[in-house]
Amino acid sequence: MSGTSSEGLLKGWMEHWKSTNGVTTGQAPEAKAEQIATTLKDNLETAFSTLDSWLAERSESNEIRNLCGKGKEDGGKFWRGSGVEPEYRKILCEAILEIKYFMNGVETKKAGKGTSPQDETPFVTPLTPEKAYARCIVGMLALSEIYGDHCKLDEVIERVQDKVSAGIQQKLNAYLVPNYRTNLDICKKITNTDLIVGRSLLHDKIKGWTDGKRAQGNRAIGWRIKMPWQYWQSVCNKNKKPEQDDPKLNKLRQQNAESMATFMNLNDTKSNTNDVSLSDILVKDEYKLPESTLKRIVRSAVSDDSGTPGASPLNMENLKQELNKEVQTQK
Repeated sequence: MSGTSSEGLLKGWMEHWKSTNGVTTGQAPEAKAEQIATTLKDNLETAFSTLDSWLAERSESNEIRNLCGKGKEDGGKFWRGSGVEPEYRKILCEAILEIKYFMNGVETKKAGKGTSPQDETPFVTPLTPEKAYARCIVGMLALSEIYGDHCKLDEVIERVQDKVSAGIQQKLNAYLVPNYRTNLDICKKITNTDLIVGRSLLHDKIKGWTDGKRAQGNRAIGWRIKMPWQYWQSVCNKNKKPEQDDPKLNKLRQQNAESMATFMNLNDTKSNTNDVSLSDILVKDEYKLPESTLKRIVRSAVSDDSGTPGASPLNMENLKQELNKEVQTQK
């Protein structure tokens, strides 16, 4: 498993963790590893709670709705398809744009408690090292788990990239440059190691949340959560309701993997054909380790507390190598 050339965002999170917790000389590796894994998981779950509130507890902002309006076909009147399919495509666009904004630290929402034709002033969260990692991992996993098994997603993403992306970039540039320039496409820094660790800690949480929403059907809260899934059987499956573990769902997710990576501006390149890409890790279960296994690997990579107090508490190269060994045993 070859990682990307970047040092990644997890290292920055680790350095911040150590700066916050101080130099813990003499602390047993087991205790330190447990503390690191627990804190990291808490951070990821907190970030997901934020995205949950954006997607499920309110409608899209006027800005996001208008951006997706540029993706309409049929002379600019409708999204492609017949029956419920145009609405299905429209909602997918609005959902994935919300995730894109989240991953760049930009929040837009309607004024007037969600009823106004105007939006509130966008709110920017500076994606400092301790926040960037969680935002990126949550956005990646949410897109894959909530929407990755939807047919036509690759076509929606292609349409967004062709007709909407310039408008998205213009808006994000306006909000982030110059004061928050480092937010912009920060998730390009995510490495294979970063994603394996994050997926191992958070995937089950997001999957459980998604399964729960789907099981509620029309009673579920969140238009952009429930409606694409309700339309799924009509648009994707000849009006047949899918089983929870239908192989078709996983097949669709794997078919959509590269498109999702492109949409999120991830560094999904491979140095050679034997390398593993981020899109592979995002959708294939062999790259999700049991939490107990991950903690054992983290324990083996805990470094001593000599040297700079702010240095990473983990030997990142050791962590990468140990993850690689474990992944090979799961294939």
